[in-house]
Amino acid sequence: MLMAPEAMYRLDRKLMVLPMLAPGLTYIHEVDVTCVNPAAGCDSITVVLLSKSSSLPIMQAQIRMPVSELADE
Repeated sequence: MLMAPEAMYRLDRKLMVLPMLAPGLTYIHEVDVTCVNPAAGCDSITVVLLSKSSSLPIMQAQIRMPVSELADE
């Protein structure tokens, strides 16, 4: 599950169902993130890894986003 301030970022998907993850392996999953308010600076996106068998998160991470570049119009 991905969470971001809606006034700052738009995520192309907020939920991904993943197969069982084995320790020691590297997994790459991409999510398109669009900054909807570049003038506001930057913020964080939270990633939470959940299991179907527990209500407690397995892992949680804060990803600090860089300052967005203004798009040429």
